[in-house]
Amino acid sequence: MNVLAQYGNSRRIIFAAWLGWLMDGYVTISYLIQVRTVSPLFFPASLSLFYFLAFGVNGIARALGSAVLGNFIGDRIGRKRMLVMTIGLFSLSTASLGLLPTYQQAGIAVSFAVFILLFLMGIFAGAEYGGGTALSMESVPPEKRNFYGAFVQSGFGCGYAILAGVFTLIYLVTGPAGYSTIGWRILFLSTMVPGALTFFIRAFTPESQIFEETERKGAIEKTPLLKMFREVYGRLAAVVMITAGLLYINASTFSLYPLILETVNGFGNGISGIALTVINLISIVGVILGGFFATRTRDRAGYILKYTVLFMALSLPVDLIAFGSNVFFVMFAFSIQAFFEAMIFSTLPAFMSEAFSRRYRTTAVGFAYNLGSTFGAFALVIVPLTAAAIGWGTAWISNILAAGVLMIAGTALSLSIWSARDASEKRDLIME
Repeated sequence: MNVLAQYGNSRRIIFAAWLGWLMDGYVTISYLIQVRTVSPLFFPASLSLFYFLAFGVNGIARALGSAVLGNFIGDRIGRKRMLVMTIGLFSLSTASLGLLPTYQQAGIAVSFAVFILLFLMGIFAGAEYGGGTALSMESVPPEKRNFYGAFVQSGFGCGYAILAGVFTLIYLVTGPAGYSTIGWRILFLSTMVPGALTFFIRAFTPESQIFEETERKGAIEKTPLLKMFREVYGRLAAVVMITAGLLYINASTFSLYPLILETVNGFGNGISGIALTVINLISIVGVILGGFFATRTRDRAGYILKYTVLFMALSLPVDLIAFGSNVFFVMFAFSIQAFFEAMIFSTLPAFMSEAFSRRYRTTAVGFAYNLGSTFGAFALVIVPLTAAAIGWGTAWISNILAAGVLMIAGTALSLSIWSARDASEKRDLIME
């Protein structure tokens, strides 16, 4: 393959992976941004917390889906094939929420249906991070992985920002009464649009050259999941500590921003939607700059550590402003926090892809990320319950700092594992 053709293929692969992150951001937030409207439509008032508990089930399903789909498809049949097969079902299961009757119409059966659909959504979403990370990072040289990984990671913020804009537009057009009857259904059904676009692009995206080379050599691992647990359980534990802490922080911030803005601060859907759009656009700048600053280094874990410490230090003053009554001050504080949190994500795809062998990379990356995501999803229940006992300000910052400490411990463990005695193995993994 000539250089120009290879460059063109790499760009298509990166774009296809980015679209997957955009799709995940759009779909995931379509559920979380509507809590005040949709929760009483799906659950009785006495079980309103189940709206977030259902999202915890989604997190468990993501870890399960990444392990099963990565093991049987991603590392044995192909990264691209897995991503094409799962994206349509990911989109369809979410859009189906827009077709459900309400609790007042069908009773507790609707609540069970929400759990089932979020579980199915999680199974297919579980393929995204492992498959997209392996496919994209295997398609660019090591020295460019931090920047391209940051670009791919920015897709989630783009999806979130677009979704927040669509949410605001629908709300302004339909009004409060119209949104509670039809607007929320339109938002869920709109997830089919990015799903269809991503499916179309991926259908014409080439497979990872590293996977194709492994396939040609007959070196495909028959039991990737078992091999992963046998060979790298220590490294896997370190990576899970990092992702668990980071995604707990992410759930406490980005996933709870809608609840805080609308319910705790009382700004209303329209104003909150505009604020969320701005916050996420600023976070996109943060993740891109995070990758840019780390472009000339292969110290992925070191930058995760630096960005984490910076984020934790800045979150303390943010907590003093976050629960105020001035929307501009609150939006500014959250935007600063979102900017530096996004920087932590910038080197994560490169770091995770190089932590595991090509023989089980899709399985390991997806499982480690989504197991952390499972832990993070329960922040949506734990933080509000803690806030009810000790107040939002204290509960919110305490949860964030505790998760940050877990991240720092995982990063320190990771750095110790990548010791001098592992230098040759590290070089091999980076060059794969």
